[in-house]
Amino acid sequence: MKTVKKFNKWLVTAFVLPAVFSAAPLSAYPDNLNLVGPTEATGSDAQAADFNSFAFTSLFPYIFNNSSEGKFEPPANTLLPPTTLLSPGSLQLTQDSNVRVYFVGAMDTVQKNSLGLNLNGNFNINPGDNSLIFPNANTAAAAGAGGDPNAPYAGLAVGDFVDIGALSAGDLLEFFMLVNGANGTLETLWTDPTQNPGGFNQVHSIAFDGTPYTLLAWEDGPFGNVDDDFDDLFMVVEIVPVPEPETYLLMGTLLAAVVVLGHKRKAAQCQKSS
Repeated sequence: MKTVKKFNKWLVTAFVLPAVFSAAPLSAYPDNLNLVGPTEATGSDAQAADFNSFAFTSLFPYIFNNSSEGKFEPPANTLLPPTTLLSPGSLQLTQDSNVRVYFVGAMDTVQKNSLGLNLNGNFNINPGDNSLIFPNANTAAAAGAGGDPNAPYAGLAVGDFVDIGALSAGDLLEFFMLVNGANGTLETLWTDPTQNPGGFNQVHSIAFDGTPYTLLAWEDGPFGNVDDDFDDLFMVVEIVPVPEPETYLLMGTLLAAVVVLGHKRKAAQCQKSS
């Protein structure tokens, strides 16, 4: 019953509260990091609308069905929907792809965590890096730390997203969390457990087989010392492979064939009519 009430409260809060975005510059955010790009509103394009449909039909039921006693505990795999629990670590692209990150929710409304992405392969975060995705990855607003010119931060709505852009095959997606970053970072956690205090895994990564979506569920406290509920931030990475040049060539050839066939049919119809 505790899990049901907690989950329902999260859904109501996430969809009722509107996301409000300021026209602030994309710099001088938590830890003096710059933004990867602007946050776009939920459902604001066809791709985002498709994600929202997936969220209601597959994602939310999956999270709910695998949550108990206030903890999210995904199994190794499921059949409905078909999912696979990935080994802990950074995600690596197998081919050139366009990448987008969606905010899904956060059960922890006390700590206002920030979400970022490092593509350097060195796990270093330096002031001025364009690596921050969501300064306040939460449905609740954050007051912000002293001296932050972009604070306060509004809460996000389910489905709000940031386009990471076109990345190359072999790139590592090294996501990081600034714990309570919107109000003053306490520590930094990574998808790669070797970079975390004690070498503990702080993220469950679940691929929804046959879709471009991978769910990341974060635990924002030191492993073993807090609740280990892995519901402090839910986010989804959408990876859409870019067609190979050969694919474009094939598409162009097929289109040319269709055009030629259309001209032949039109010519034949003209001959018959004459």
